[in-house]
Amino acid sequence: MEVNTVVDAADGPNLDSFEEEDPLRSKSPQKAALISPKPTHTQSDRNQRNVTSLMSAIKGLLDLTNDYLQNLETQYPGIGSDFLALLSDGASHAMPSTNPTWAKIAASQDPANVSFKRRNIKSSPPQGQCKEDRRIMIRLAPDHEARKSGTFELRQTIQKLVTDSSLISDVWNVPSGAAKLASMPVKAAIILQAKKVIEERFGNATVERQETWTTFVIGPIQKQIRCLDGFRDPMDGLLQDELAAVQESVQIRYMNWTRRSQNDEPTGYVRICVREEISSEASGLR
Repeated sequence: MEVNTVVDAADGPNLDSFEEEDPLRSKSPQKAALISPKPTHTQSDRNQRNVTSLMSAIKGLLDLTNDYLQNLETQYPGIGSDFLALLSDGASHAMPSTNPTWAKIAASQDPANVSFKRRNIKSSPPQGQCKEDRRIMIRLAPDHEARKSGTFELRQTIQKLVTDSSLISDVWNVPSGAAKLASMPVKAAIILQAKKVIEERFGNATVERQETWTTFVIGPIQKQIRCLDGFRDPMDGLLQDELAAVQESVQIRYMNWTRRSQNDEPTGYVRICVREEISSEASGLR
């Protein structure tokens, strides 16, 4: 029996007549690159098959060890049941969890909806609070007897010296003595009316409002100034001499280079802290 095969001359002499035509080869390279195999099963189907195969393997393991565990339980009561519980616990840990984790939920989300822009979250201002300082300080000597008293005893003593005990909401110890907190900023002035009475009661004490400080930043200032004896740091007494006239009326608590000025730049800025009550007199430092 003869089989005659007709081969087209355009196909070439080496073409196998029984070879099937490749759909990807017959298409253009641009179209072939876009064709990709589609998954035939979903992720849930694959998980279900994995669980089924795992359960079958665990059941086979228990069937193999069932007779051995029964003999072990007969010879050593309690050992076989413990070993069976150990196998069951390992099987439960090997089972994949059906509940998705946060990592899986985050991975399943569309990355196009994730924003990496910096968010500026502005908190709402506190309600029912005041920026004004309500503290009244009682300055005491380091060896004063009142320092040995507790805060409750100090509060009871001070409340008896003012016209209304509700004016003072709290009292606590501080390094300079004791601090009492007025219930309202307006009532702090009423407490100061009993200043002399409180000072006489404690003895060798000073009653005053808590000092508030204002910060001024001046500059730019040369970090090294040429003098007759060479270069000197302005913080080495030179700047203090320049501000000597101001220090007669303004108490300067702190003066030093700012943190950003602690670099290799030739100039920097100086931070000066003065009392807020008299900071208007230091407006020339700006």
